[in-house]
Amino acid sequence: MERLSAPPDPLVEGDRRRTECARTARSVQISRPIGRAEFEHLEALAKSLGSSLPRLFLALIYIAFFRLTGSQDLVLGFALHNRTEEKFKRTIGLFASNLPCRIDIERNTSFRDALRQIDADFLRDRAHIRFPVERLGVLLGLSRQRRGLYDVLVNYVPAGSLRDFAGMPIAVPPAPSGLVLPWEVKLSERGASGGPELSVYYDPGLVEADEAQRFAECLLLLMTNGIGDIDQSIGSLPIISDNERRRLITEVNQTAADLPEDATLASLCANQAARTPRDVAILCGTETIDYATLHARASDLARRLVGMGVGVDSVVGIALPRSIELVIAVLAIHKAGGAYLPLDPAYPAERIAYIIGDARAAVLVTTEAVAAGLPSTASRLLLIDRLEREPAPDTELVADLRPDRLAYVIYTSGSTGNPKGVGVTHRNAVNLVLCARSLVDPEDLTGVLFATSLNFDLSVYEIFLPLVFGGRLILVESLLEVQTAPGRGEVRLINTGPSLIDALLKADGLPAGTRTINLCGEPLSRSLADRIFAAAPAVRLINFYGPTETTVYSTWSRVTAKDSGTPAIGTGLWNTQVYVLDAGRELLPAGAKGELYIGGAGVARGYLNRADLTQERFIANPFGDGRLYCTGDLVRWRPDGELEFLGRADTQIKINGIRIELGEIEAHLATGPSIAAAVAVVRPDKFGVNRVYSYATAQDGVVLPGFAEIEAHLARNLPRHMIPAAHTCSMRFR
Repeated sequence: MERLSAPPDPLVEGDRRRTECARTARSVQISRPIGRAEFEHLEALAKSLGSSLPRLFLALIYIAFFRLTGSQDLVLGFALHNRTEEKFKRTIGLFASNLPCRIDIERNTSFRDALRQIDADFLRDRAHIRFPVERLGVLLGLSRQRRGLYDVLVNYVPAGSLRDFAGMPIAVPPAPSGLVLPWEVKLSERGASGGPELSVYYDPGLVEADEAQRFAECLLLLMTNGIGDIDQSIGSLPIISDNERRRLITEVNQTAADLPEDATLASLCANQAARTPRDVAILCGTETIDYATLHARASDLARRLVGMGVGVDSVVGIALPRSIELVIAVLAIHKAGGAYLPLDPAYPAERIAYIIGDARAAVLVTTEAVAAGLPSTASRLLLIDRLEREPAPDTELVADLRPDRLAYVIYTSGSTGNPKGVGVTHRNAVNLVLCARSLVDPEDLTGVLFATSLNFDLSVYEIFLPLVFGGRLILVESLLEVQTAPGRGEVRLINTGPSLIDALLKADGLPAGTRTINLCGEPLSRSLADRIFAAAPAVRLINFYGPTETTVYSTWSRVTAKDSGTPAIGTGLWNTQVYVLDAGRELLPAGAKGELYIGGAGVARGYLNRADLTQERFIANPFGDGRLYCTGDLVRWRPDGELEFLGRADTQIKINGIRIELGEIEAHLATGPSIAAAVAVVRPDKFGVNRVYSYATAQDGVVLPGFAEIEAHLARNLPRHMIPAAHTCSMRFR
């Protein structure tokens, strides 16, 4: 009872168990012959380790499920024939029963020690075999939906079983198994072919065919070729074949593309301006600016920045309203050799001060009105609305930059209580922009909507894709204001998140000329994709995926109206490698859920002035050159060769496409008035929209703080989108 109390979650996930109609009361069988030599090797191995072949078989099944699902704590049922006494061997009747075996072994445990632990637990549990399993479920209070302690029945059938009785031969014709569990795994010493045979039975209403096939192949590999070293950890035993490993490392990552060796965002933008000087570069309201004027004004500002000491890798803050001057400032900082640091004037003063100090920004580009609301810092201010424009010189100013220099620093939510700055190089961004061009038509570039805040990296795509290739930015305050903007008729490409496009569809609809929609930042549902196609049947819809640490986008997938099911996040962009790894950073086979690791040209330099965190999240690539970024996102390879997003491995969430670490909210809640402990959670509201909610306990003997008091405290450090929608506070109970 004690070992089985609080049993782990079942292997078959809850959403597949919602109705009993999923259960088919029939099974599908996968059978694989086991060579006599391999079978005898397993017998000898079990004997050399003081175990038995049935218990070795149980251990291998546990390892296969553990490695494929990531579930370390499992309960497996083991079928016992219970004819150990001589009198029962000669008695007709059913004596068989199933023994629940709970196994929970750390991944770094050697196979030798794992088998020893399984042996000890098995022999101890077998002493209680006569206790009814059904009664156990009642005593443990298992819900009706669980239908038992385990989802897998392990069955070992020795050669002498049911072959003769008192000298009379018995024939056992093959018949489909009447499964009462999602899985049954059987090893027969004498199978249908006369030799050893592995059989995997599964209920197709609860287990997917490719999932069962993957398990069978993994188990077969472990049985025939997986235990070469008994002191190897169970977390590193091979579970995929050499061919599959080669495919997942090399073939799915054939994304190599040539990039200009010395190209930077600054040089690419300047070259384009020289080619089309009189073309309109930006439309903002009724104001326009051509390429020549845009770059002349940016060069003028860049010279002033250089005069203030800005050079290569200098971080320069930008705190400006959404205007043409915002884009000029971005270009000017690059021309001076620096990296731009977005600062939203609407953010709390304490947060802005922290970001400026942490980034060591020596200069802030802003206006007199905005500067009046900024916190006092050691940074020098460059007030662009107070500058007198100098005559444009004959030569364009572009710093002598290398591609490995910083292009921008964007701060994202941090789990420790403070945001962290991601430093992205020109090489990173050039790879993104050049690849992005290959995914759009020339006409799309004539009206690229720039609606994303500079604080979020989708803006990098919206600014530089058109400016590098001679297109036009349509600059608006926000996506939801596009239909009232003078340039709405010019919009051809929209780049945003699913929540915002959903809101636009519900409000004013898409601009009539929209040809391409890029979505990123949140999972794209099939229902939203269908509504987009209903509103604009001819639109090109691309589902992008990518964290800030790998430069905006890392994978992409074309979504069409004919598709069904959840849209994929696709495959890697140019020069991008993607791997699905388990908790031990071992490669997982296609179809298995694991964490996504990203390598290649998009991997950022790291976290600014945070070598410790950079080392933790950016690791050496064990499969090739360079580094990998650990995304924390759970994915799997689909049968069609594209990645499917499955959720997070931690508490990071997205609200309206904006990345939020619940730990940062909790850290600031814990410092609130009279708060003893606090937690933040995300759950959908009555409209199905995800919101953040907070819960706290008050310190002993104090008045419970109200929501207004908590909100005011959080607003001193957190931006509006990170403040919980509601807060519950209670007294502590002892």
